[in-house]
Amino acid sequence: MITRIELQHYRRLTDHHRRSPEARAFRRRLEAAMAKLPYIERRLLFLRYCCRLSWVAVSMRLHYSEAHIYRINKRLLKKLEEAE
Repeated sequence: MITRIELQHYRRLTDHHRRSPEARAFRRRLEAAMAKLPYIERRLLFLRYCCRLSWVAVSMRLHYSEAHIYRINKRLLKKLEEAE
């Protein structure tokens, strides 16, 4: 199970802190969870939380409206919290 709080915490980590064992363990859990998701949700998760892009930048990269990106993210977070 991956929570919204864990994702937000990981997003805020600097590159230096992402090299810590805890961050690497979380990244492995995240990648395992991402493998089970559809392409758009996997891409949104990667762009927003791994690449640390803003919502506007994510919506531009995925060619969806910002409102639709929020809906996809909400659905995605529910899936991640229910998994495992």
